[in-house]
Amino acid sequence: MTVPLCNYMKVGLVHFMAFPQTMKGDGPIVETIKKVVLDDYFTAIEITTVNDPVVRQKVKSLLEASHMQVAFAAQPRLLTTGLNLNDTNEEGRQKALANVKAGIDQAYELGATGFRF
Repeated sequence: MTVPLCNYMKVGLVHFMAFPQTMKGDGPIVETIKKVVLDDYFTAIEITTVNDPVVRQKVKSLLEASHMQVAFAAQPRLLTTGLNLNDTNEEGRQKALANVKAGIDQAYELGATGFRF
């Protein structure tokens, strides 16, 4: 096969797995997302929480300018906090649900077209 794979599919990257220091929503998020969006090989990216609203706006601008397909992953929001949507304790389940709902809001703000949890 001599035709690039990107002619047949969107090639993406799970940002927080490639740059685990960003998994909790802090760290060099803008710098690392910029590396991905500037790489012509990638046409899609999966991101997670961005805690700082100022950083979030920078990320949003980068993603909009890149025209990449963006997905949002809520797994780190749950796994790094010990929350569980299937918690048998109703209070714990409600905390997990609120956390995921906040993730949906953030995904919408960042222009994500997919949401995973």
